[in-house]
Amino acid sequence: MSAPRRVLLVSLDNLGDLAFAGALIAPLRAAGLEVSLWAKEYAAELAAFLPGLSRVHASDPFWDRAPGRRAGSPLRFFKTWAEVRRARYDAALLPNTGRRAALAVRAAGIPRRIGFERRGASRWLTDVLSAERRDAPVVGEWSRLLAPLGADPARAALSLTVPPALAALRADFAERLGPRALAIHPFAGDARRCASPAFWAEFLRRAGPERVFVFGAPKESRAFVAALPALGLPEIWTAAALGARTLTESLLALSACRLFAGHDSGPLHCACGLGVPSLGLYLPGDWPRAMPQGSGPWRALRRARPSDADPSEAAALLAQLEPARG
Repeated sequence: MSAPRRVLLVSLDNLGDLAFAGALIAPLRAAGLEVSLWAKEYAAELAAFLPGLSRVHASDPFWDRAPGRRAGSPLRFFKTWAEVRRARYDAALLPNTGRRAALAVRAAGIPRRIGFERRGASRWLTDVLSAERRDAPVVGEWSRLLAPLGADPARAALSLTVPPALAALRADFAERLGPRALAIHPFAGDARRCASPAFWAEFLRRAGPERVFVFGAPKESRAFVAALPALGLPEIWTAAALGARTLTESLLALSACRLFAGHDSGPLHCACGLGVPSLGLYLPGDWPRAMPQGSGPWRALRRARPSDADPSEAAALLAQLEPARG
């Protein structure tokens, strides 16, 4: 088998896992490999912040649901699969190794398929690494996939970059938000891990930002803001109110904020990758696998349940990050 030159990074996952998978792009490029991406449709907008990609294939898998969406269309998925097949990649990396994704790349005729040992998936791989450790930071674990392609695992790093073509739009968001804006993401995939609106209200009073940007889907953001008290809080902007109607625009607004605070979920890891000093709330969250691993400074508040979280302690941790933003 000849040495692979064109690699497909497969991340049919949600936003946070795609951000983590993006940490593998730079070392692959440094090894002289051409890298393309296959991602969920909604998360594929993050690709603009991942320099070095040659091509992006986007489709929601029909066996899974993206946040706020129905399960993907089988027809749309197989159209994208055919697109991948025609591209004739030499190798595929499957960080979050699942049996359906592994079978899809096998059926697409990709000759080398690298992933972790996992029931139902290993049979479709050519290079099977020992099972991913769930008690270790995910970027370090996923970087093990690089060695079979001659790329340096030590170079894996979660770092997102605002593309020059979007710099003017980012500057517009920065002007509207002002220099002391705080972005928050008070949501999580499991509502049982979310701190209450009362927690967030007291946290915002103590943190004292001039403005707050709520990163989230329109429906959940409206419901969250409606649950907050009407008085005694800073000015609060949802993405819709700010004019951020796409994930790309929300990420630009996030990158323009001075600080970030949010639950263990995709926006937290994007904030860290964008270099925004971030407070992660793990109530309990997936620690240490999904601990903050981006280029930005961070603090974490870890508790067994949301009701144990103290807003004054959270505000104090956020205050420790203030000097980091300059």
